[in-house]
Amino acid sequence: DENGWTIIKEFSPERGYASGLTIDRDSQFLEMVKLAETTNHGATYIIVYDVSRFGRLDAEEKIYWEQRFKKQGRLQVVYVKDYFKNDGSIGDIVTKIVKHSEAHEYSVKLSQTTLRGCKSHSEMGHSAGGSAPYGYDRLLIDQAGNPVKVMKPGERKADKLQRIVWTKGAPAAVAVLASIFKDFSSGIGLTRITDALNKKKVPSPYNGKWAKGTVRAILKNPAYTGLRTYNMRSWKNRNKTGGFAANPKSEWVFKENAHPPLISKELFEKAQAVFTTRKPGAGKQHTNEYMLSGLIKCMH
Repeated sequence: DENGWTIIKEFSPERGYASGLTIDRDSQFLEMVKLAETTNHGATYIIVYDVSRFGRLDAEEKIYWEQRFKKQGRLQVVYVKDYFKNDGSIGDIVTKIVKHSEAHEYSVKLSQTTLRGCKSHSEMGHSAGGSAPYGYDRLLIDQAGNPVKVMKPGERKADKLQRIVWTKGAPAAVAVLASIFKDFSSGIGLTRITDALNKKKVPSPYNGKWAKGTVRAILKNPAYTGLRTYNMRSWKNRNKTGGFAANPKSEWVFKENAHPPLISKELFEKAQAVFTTRKPGAGKQHTNEYMLSGLIKCMH
């Protein structure tokens, strides 16, 4: 209002915040880039609250985006709180670089502090966030370790002194889990196990149909023996494809008997041994007229 500007479009990050190190991969940010690089967007400025709201990328990368918007979209980035004249003066450039660097450094230190806290809690058997594996529920405990209540899906603790651990879930889910391990260890393949679960209309961990990948992930998860694992992979050292990357073994966290085991270690090891001896596609029943049927499916 003070400048006589009219806002023609707003972009809100898909996760509700824009202070992280990955804002340049946010769908809303990329949509803004796409629109800015068209020839008829009709805008003059990109207005941002402060440098941290433009993401906490390193200074060089944020300046790259500013220059890209300026050259390809004829748009000038304006920071409301930390207003820069953008007059090309040395003082303005230095101030901008310092502000960007401070925002990036803050995010890096915050990430390090958060990781250290998560590793510490994992070493004590506490949950470091996320949902519990199939067959488990999240149990809220007080500072002394006494149970408070079983958490509902999506529910979060309100007291920072309380902790969350995993506890044995619904008996039906625990029974299904045990049958998956026993069947696979006895020689029944993933396809037959998956088909049997869907035929019995057993709810999957995501309340939909079971898939072979879901069954395989369960069989590979050592958490069912009571073992807590953490920091085996992360986005911090993500590979070139943008996915998770393995962390060095020296940074892994393990905690035995962190929660009640749902299967024995012997049964888990037996299932892992089956994976090493089983050939891909072994035991698959071909019920279609043609061997290649089902390999191509409609995307809808």
